[in-house]
Amino acid sequence: MTAPDVSVVIPLYRTAEAVPELGRRLAAQIKAEGRKVHLVAHSMGGLVSLTAIEQLSEKESPPWLRGYVSFNSPYGGVASAQSALDSAPAVVPAWRDVVPGSTFLGQMYAKTAARKVPFYLFFGYTAEEGSDGTIALSSQLAPQVHLTATKSYGFNATHVSILNDAQVSQTFYQVLDTLNR
Repeated sequence: MTAPDVSVVIPLYRTAEAVPELGRRLAAQIKAEGRKVHLVAHSMGGLVSLTAIEQLSEKESPPWLRGYVSFNSPYGGVASAQSALDSAPAVVPAWRDVVPGSTFLGQMYAKTAARKVPFYLFFGYTAEEGSDGTIALSSQLAPQVHLTATKSYGFNATHVSILNDAQVSQTFYQVLDTLNR
C-alpha cells in the first residue's frame, strides 16, 4: 500500500469546463499537497492530469511528483464529441478539447515534460467492441501517449468495471509499491 508520506491524488472536476483550466487547477492542488504525490486518473481525468503534469514539469520534473497512473483515458480524443458540438443546443467547453485532432490534443502531444514522470497506462477493452464500451481502444492507446508510458497494462474490462476488477486492483497496488521505492 501507499507509504504514509505519499498522497494519492485523484482529480475531481466539473466536466463542463475546458480541460486546460481544469489542468491548471489540478496543478495548483498538487503543489499545495506539500508531500510526495501519486496522481491517479480515470477517463477524461487522464487529459486533465497530463495537462497538470505538463505545467508542474515545465522546467524539470518535481521530485515530489512520484508517478502517474491512468485508467481508460481518451488520449486520442472522443469521436462522439464532434457530434455533440454539431448538434447540441449548448456547447460544453471540454467537448472542444476532446474532439480527435483538437488544438488542445495537438498542444498536449507537442509537449514533453510529462515524459519525465513515471507513467503507468491501464486500458480496458471488450473483444466485441474494440473499446471499453465508451472509449475506443485506439484512443486509449494513442501512440503519442502510449509509447511514452513506463508500462502499459490491458484488461478485459469496460470503462467502469476496470475500477472494480480484482486483477486490476492487484496490478495497481503493485505499481504503487514500485513507485514508493
